[in-house]
Amino acid sequence: MFDDFCCRPQASSALFFKYNEQLGPPYHVLLDTNFVNFAIKNKLDIIQSMMDCLYAKCQLISALCVYFAAEMLIMALF
Repeated sequence: MFDDFCCRPQASSALFFKYNEQLGPPYHVLLDTNFVNFAIKNKLDIIQSMMDCLYAKCQLISALCVYFAAEMLIMALF
């Protein structure tokens, strides 16, 4: 079992830092609670802020728990 692992050819670690040409806009961005909290507290538009940060079109993805956390924070502020 471990013999197969030891005999595999090693990939160069320099490939990790090479430019990946397949990555490009539109970026799929996973929102976390920290970014949502920061945007709400500083009264930022989340979509516009993300596009300003990445200089490209973004498709935002969030988990249900992020939605509920943001909703509770908005209720606490107002």
